[in-house]
Amino acid sequence: MAATNTRIMADASAGTNNQQQTAGNNTSTEYLLKKYLLLLATLVATVTYAAGMNLPGGSWLEDTPGGAAAGDSILRETNYRRYIVFYCFNAISFAASLLVGLLLLILHQDGKGFDRQLARAPDRAGGDAGRPVRPHGRLRRRQQP
Repeated sequence: MAATNTRIMADASAGTNNQQQTAGNNTSTEYLLKKYLLLLATLVATVTYAAGMNLPGGSWLEDTPGGAAAGDSILRETNYRRYIVFYCFNAISFAASLLVGLLLLILHQDGKGFDRQLARAPDRAGGDAGRPVRPHGRLRRRQQP
């Protein structure tokens, strides 16, 4: 009977260890996912910024008699519809990659959600840091002892 009790206790402790290992794996998987998403967002922002500076088709090197000024996009003059499509998609992807990067950095910092961070925002006067901010309205006065 003592051997049976020892075996049951060993099985129970092994199950607890497996649950802790699984929780640790989920945390590391989430960390890796956030890390790679942040890397991807940074790369997309870099590529779209570079594409916005060096437009496809190049730019006019000098003023032309037709009215194109030096530095204007050739694609804009030759095919305006393609230029607008490129410009819109490039701007959207740049803004989206910046937004994803900022959300990954700000919202889930140290495992705390955005709502919890707002609830623990410090008071404007600098006092009572960490306490939830009361909504304005009926404020109770503290009774002095």
